Amino acid sequence: MNTPSVDTKSQSAMVKLSSGGELQKVSAQTTPIQIYSTALWETLTERETAVIYKQALSKTWMLLKQAIALLFFLLLFAIALIFSIWGIGFALGAALGQDPDKMQQDLITQLQSSLQRLVGWADDYVKRYLPGWQSSNTQR
Repeated sequence: MNTPSVDTKSQSAMVKLSSGGELQKVSAQTTPIQIYSTALWETLTERETAVIYKQALSKTWMLLKQAIALLFFLLLFAIALIFSIWGIGFALGAALGQDPDKMQQDLITQLQSSLQRLVGWADDYVKRYLPGWQSSNTQR
């Protein structure tokens, strides 16, 4: 009686545990690429993965909108700054285009009126809050 010898290793099936906890049969010809691609596909198709990516995309879209709004307002600020500097340049050009003697006289007149207002304010302050003191302007 000749009984054929049975190689138990060649007949045993390989199994792997899926991410859901189920045993899956893996044939002996399965390559590591097939195993890892199957594992990746299972991870990608899980409901939890979809929820996480939906939240991530929602947060990314919100951040993108905020960044675009910030860049838009920075651009508007830069344009406003350019126009302001441009306006100051035109005003200075118009002022410098005048006669230098007239410009000097206007400057002196403005300084005199400012100083006169300052002296008047100081006199009023002394009269109101320091009645015993007299300013040098009122002694003349």
